[in-house]
Amino acid sequence: MEERKLKNYDDPSSISKYDFLNALSQLRDGKSVKIFQYSFKNHVRTENYRIVNSSDLLIIEGIFSFSFNEILNLYDLKIYVDLDTDLRLIRRILRDSRERGRSLQTTINQYLDTIRPTQERFVKKDKNLADIIIFGDREHTKILNLIVSYIENNK
Repeated sequence: MEERKLKNYDDPSSISKYDFLNALSQLRDGKSVKIFQYSFKNHVRTENYRIVNSSDLLIIEGIFSFSFNEILNLYDLKIYVDLDTDLRLIRRILRDSRERGRSLQTTINQYLDTIRPTQERFVKKDKNLADIIIFGDREHTKILNLIVSYIENNK
């Protein structure tokens, strides 16, 4: 457990690229996939899972969504949601406290030790890979209408 607590889960290398690519490929091929849930409290993949069914529209989200070239090539449209650093930290503190039972000091230490450096090294560069950049603290009715129009015209 102590070793798992020290692992940097805010680094793309913590993600199984193979599992990610395999699941996305299966969904694109019209198949359902089993996605195992992760315990943030115990830092392990659990036995619990959910079935994700294929759809005409797949939305892949997460901080490592742009981290692997093999996966980037499968996306039709790439959207980067940008958010002020302070707001990201505040949201993380609130989430970690409510959902993960973490103390303020634990979240701050994790932010300073791994999250902020990883965001600087990996996540911020993803902005350059996006087709659209939106700000996560604003209303986006016009942009959403443009995205829906793009999707409808590129079925």
